[in-house]
Amino acid sequence: PGRYISKDQLVFAGYATPEAALQSMLWGVLNGTYEQAAGALAPDFRQQELKDGKSREGFEDAKKTMPLAFKGMQIVARKTLADDRVELKVRVDVDPTVNGDLKMPPFVIEPVLKVGNEWKVGGNPQDYEDQWDQDGQIQSLAQ
Repeated sequence: PGRYISKDQLVFAGYATPEAALQSMLWGVLNGTYEQAAGALAPDFRQQELKDGKSREGFEDAKKTMPLAFKGMQIVARKTLADDRVELKVRVDVDPTVNGDLKMPPFVIEPVLKVGNEWKVGGNPQDYEDQWDQDGQIQSLAQ
């Protein structure tokens, strides 16, 4: 947590922590199969993704473009909402010149849920807003 992870350093990290779950999901999108990427999702989110017939098609499109643009990521903060729910503030480093329509905000907020003993990505990334840093139990992870 907190360190910059380049595309080449990204690994399947398991699901023991929220940070590991996010890294595992990104690894699945960049290097794994659709099933591996979906395995990092919380049950409700996974079911929603699997129901959508275009989800697999979107995954296949992302497999072609994302590895070219994705340079790395850094999880800079964690907000604890409940014992089984956190949000991660993530800086995603992408090369905007690779795909002109790929626009990433400086930070995104990723919801992560604890399911049994494992953490799973709980939804699509949300746009970061300054208010996020103003309330709640926030732990800075940036190094």
